[in-house]
Order: sequence, then C-alpha cells, then structure tokens
Amino acid sequence: MAQVDVAKLQRQLDLAWSQIANLKEENATLKRTIRAALAYWPKILPEDLDLKVEPAEKEPWPERSEHFDRIREDLLEVIVSLIRREGKAVHYDGIIRAFKVQHPAAYNNMKNPADTLSRRARELRDAGYLVSPEGEQGLFFIGKRLVVESQF
Repeated sequence: MAQVDVAKLQRQLDLAWSQIANLKEENATLKRTIRAALAYWPKILPEDLDLKVEPAEKEPWPERSEHFDRIREDLLEVIVSLIRREGKAVHYDGIIRAFKVQHPAAYNNMKNPADTLSRRARELRDAGYLVSPEGEQGLFFIGKRLVVESQF
C-alpha cells in the first residue's frame, strides 16, 4: 500500500485553489474589457456568450486584516491614557495626534491614518470598550466592558 504525503497534497490543493481564484479574476477582467470595448466598437456576439460578472464576496475589514487587532489594542491604550490624563471624554483629533506620537511607525504605515483610527475607535465603542456621550460625535470615554474586564 502506498503512503500518502498529506503535506504535498495540501500544497497541491492550495496551488489549485490559488490558480482557480486567479482564473476567475482574469475571466471577470476579460468580461469587463469586452463590455467596455463593445461601447466603442459594436459587434454582434453569440447569444450564449455571458458577459455578466458576479460581484466578489467582500469580507469586512476586521476579518481581512489581523493587523487591525494590533491597531485596536494600541489605540485603546492611547485613548485610556488620554482619558486618564485629561479626566474627560477625548475627541478624534486628540486621539489621532496622541497615536501618531506614541506609535509613529504604525501611524506612518497606514494609507489613511485618520480614517483607519476613527473606524477602529468606533469599533471599540461598538464592542463596549468605549462610550460616546449622547449627541456628541467623535467623543469617547471609558465603556462598561473596559471597566469590567480590566478592573479600571
């Protein structure tokens, strides 16, 4: 009886899935190109030719990037230190400036740091780590979950 090299089969399977994904993307690009070309050069195509492109499934950013987990942790530390120092709710602007000072490498690696950091702050608020005073956009204070989990 022949032995099966599971690791080799897994590599082959991974390669096949990667090739399928590349072919699907190439097929979609070709279909979009043909549709665009038909606008400039009308041509009668066979009826069975399908130029529809299925929309790609988009995962939410938090699932697409583990990098955001680290940003969230660092951002939460920055926000908590600001709140402790100032003794009041902190605004996006102060949070972004403090993050830039305390984590310059992470800040400089972001394409749009203000947008990224504000989104992560809202995620922390939605998760219960922070709260926003009612009617005040862009202000954050320590949330119940942070108090309970860290004995703040």
